[in-house]
Amino acid sequence: MFEAFRVGPVVTDVGTFSLYVGCSPAGTVSAIAPDDRSGLAELRKQAPAGIVSCEPALAKAGAALGYRSAVLSAEAKEARATFATMLMLGKTAEPRIIQQIPQTIEVAQRFLAAGPWQLVRPDVPIEVTIVLGGRERRLVASVLGADGIEHGIALHESAEALARFVAAAEANRLDDLPRQPIWSLTIDPEPAWVAETVKAAYGAALVIVPAATGPTGHRVVTADDLAMLGAAMFAVSKLGPGRLTSDVTLDMTDGSQCRATARVADGGAVSARPVPAWARRPLVMDGSVPAALLTIPVLTVTDLAAAAAGMRGLGFEVIEHPGHPTASATWPGLVLELALAPALPGGACHIIVEAIDTLVAVWRSLGVDVRLVERGDERIAHIQVPGGLDLTFGDQLPAGFRPRAKARKTAARRRAT
Repeated sequence: MFEAFRVGPVVTDVGTFSLYVGCSPAGTVSAIAPDDRSGLAELRKQAPAGIVSCEPALAKAGAALGYRSAVLSAEAKEARATFATMLMLGKTAEPRIIQQIPQTIEVAQRFLAAGPWQLVRPDVPIEVTIVLGGRERRLVASVLGADGIEHGIALHESAEALARFVAAAEANRLDDLPRQPIWSLTIDPEPAWVAETVKAAYGAALVIVPAATGPTGHRVVTADDLAMLGAAMFAVSKLGPGRLTSDVTLDMTDGSQCRATARVADGGAVSARPVPAWARRPLVMDGSVPAALLTIPVLTVTDLAAAAAGMRGLGFEVIEHPGHPTASATWPGLVLELALAPALPGGACHIIVEAIDTLVAVWRSLGVDVRLVERGDERIAHIQVPGGLDLTFGDQLPAGFRPRAKARKTAARRRAT
């Protein structure tokens, strides 16, 4: 199917224009026009034979031209975010970086989620080694974001170059600083017309802005520049208080790879993750405390189908959710949510049950590998469920645990019926 969408508008010296793009299995066509009707008409001339559709925002103009209004596919949404980013960057980047935009957006999302600016200050150098196209470069990264305004990274040629830059910035004398190579990749919330397309495709409203400078000032960002920045940002996002070195590899669209290693040489400069103010004071509520009606643990698994089969083999009822990487496993009085996360270790859960010896006997009769561990007066059964899930079963309530009277009455009433 041919899917048409609009990117923009962009205000220029000669007027306001938008970019209109049509995607299909046959390829991509585009047109720049001042209004929806003109843009869609131009796309219609280039569209292959067959059904043509347009995003709902273009439905009015598209109807008269034979377009059917339809929600964009995931692929078209990603294409729209890519074209919006490229249109915003304009002549500051070479056209062939378009292939790297989707991957760089995903790296930016990881960076924001990791928050490495909480780990080190911008003036703390992070040693970065990048291997691309058989060439190795040793640079220094500065993490931006501590000011809460601009998030991203900047790459300098050396720790000394970073120190000179920081000193000039603090003295408000950047104009006096001799031109030196600096690469940066920042993540902005604007312009809104770009951020909104990225949010529709990737779930987060952000705009990636790569930049590069040389002896003559700002220069055009190349595909190698963006590959280097993306790999460095990815490596930095993997750092943490207990992990001062990281190594990552990005697969390029041309089949090559870009590898980056990041290392915080000065461990003393690493900050522990700040504890928010609300977490430093215990909450004391006036009056009665609202009771929890149900706790639903979410357990990560490396293979959802295998974990679901294993849970059924133990006697759980499992409902898988088509189209979503999750499943619900229920047991009388218990609900567990299973969530597929192949890159994470499998989850674990301790379950308190009645008549554990009876359960163990049944499971063993079915061939389940059950390991029994004695802990004081309690016998704990440990089972490794396929899909990376660890379950333990016991029959002792935690010391001091007292069920609410109302809950006990409700349970008794249910058993009687």
